[in-house]
Amino acid sequence: MFILAVSDVHAPVYFKLFSKLMDYEDFSAVSLFLMAGDMIYKGKIRYYDDVIKCIRSKYEGPLIGIFGNEEYEDRIHLIRERYSDEVIWLYDESISLNIDNKKVTIVGTKGSLAKPTAWQSKNIPNINEIYRERERKIEKLLLEARDKSDVLILLSHYAITNKTMKGEDPKIWPMLGSPKFEKILLKTRVDIAIHGHVHNSKVWNVVLNKTRIYNVALPATRKITHISLIPISLTYFM
Repeated sequence: MFILAVSDVHAPVYFKLFSKLMDYEDFSAVSLFLMAGDMIYKGKIRYYDDVIKCIRSKYEGPLIGIFGNEEYEDRIHLIRERYSDEVIWLYDESISLNIDNKKVTIVGTKGSLAKPTAWQSKNIPNINEIYRERERKIEKLLLEARDKSDVLILLSHYAITNKTMKGEDPKIWPMLGSPKFEKILLKTRVDIAIHGHVHNSKVWNVVLNKTRIYNVALPATRKITHISLIPISLTYFM
């Protein structure tokens, strides 16, 4: 059993590539499909019609989505309302599913940045506190789920470690994600951590203690990422 995960399709920008890759997939062993944000371009909600139709034409199982920086805050409620029949949306929330006789819990979040972008600093006066509060909330959700779950997954849009930022200019690393999540991963013993947002990454998967971390941004991987739900010592598909 394995997960398919992808982010940063920015439909319509990379939609043709995404659709082509979907045509090549064998969905017979797919247990879960995760969208890690920025699936549409600059808040253009209508392109979710194409994205979801493409996925649902191939795959009928659980489809989980979170929001990236291009699913603008003022559009999130519209996205949830319009596509809730097809997608389970998580916004600093968690859900547990029974998958192949295992309790799999997914905690979903937009994530945080070590340093807010110039636009965020100018337009969201309390952005640093928003990020700190989000980190506290996600840690709490993960701790609550840990001992009740066979597999615990963190799904974030922003990067959760610097290790998967290699390939990007180090000067912008603080505006791609936050390494503070590394401490959260270690404390909560997450099994699988998935993020997007890092388009020029050359390192797409790393291991932190026993947590497998994946950057699934389509512009970086040029693939839909396959992640095994079996133990870390066995295998990773891509």
